[in-house]
Amino acid sequence: MGPETTSLPVFSGSRFDSFGRVDGDQDTVTPADLLSLAFLSVEVSAEAVIGILEQSGPQIEALLRQVPSDLALHTMDNAAFEQVLGASDSPGRMLWDILRAHHLPVSWGMGETRVSKLLARKRPHLIPIWDSHVGQALDLPHSGEHWIVMHSLLQDPELIERLERLRHSAIADRANVSLLRVFDVLVWHAQKYSGGPTTWPASDSGDASRTV
Repeated sequence: MGPETTSLPVFSGSRFDSFGRVDGDQDTVTPADLLSLAFLSVEVSAEAVIGILEQSGPQIEALLRQVPSDLALHTMDNAAFEQVLGASDSPGRMLWDILRAHHLPVSWGMGETRVSKLLARKRPHLIPIWDSHVGQALDLPHSGEHWIVMHSLLQDPELIERLERLRHSAIADRANVSLLRVFDVLVWHAQKYSGGPTTWPASDSGDASRTV
């Protein structure tokens, strides 16, 4: 008799943060990092794989080392935010530009969503995910102001409390799930089931464990 099966659906997004992780790889983009984007419904071109892992690998690693892996967006004051993410010469912005291939005459096909998901994989407590759902929820036409808006939004203690409460009540592996990931799931649910803009702080209702 074969292994027992269950009718419960498997949500691949729940593996995005953990798939293929190895201790000590936080400052290097690995093949597993690029493969993990498929769990959030995006793929990476061969050109991007070569460019990110080989051609620009040393630059990317050097910049990641300037962004401590334990930084959390909601705990940063304005000065720290500018130093790490906000200023045009900050390591976060420079990482964004390299991964978007702004330094090359030909695109790798790494758009806003792909790059945000890759950076969120490397710095899950610091870099928020950008996609069309987030843009609609925050009333942003593109990702240009996304980090600024999210940093401002997460200075609200009430929102942080609600995200913490939802993470505690709905997510079994809560120690390894960032508040930004919880926020991302809330946006996904709000846009999927209501189809309209989200008002923050969000309600605690909903089953975030489906995708986290």
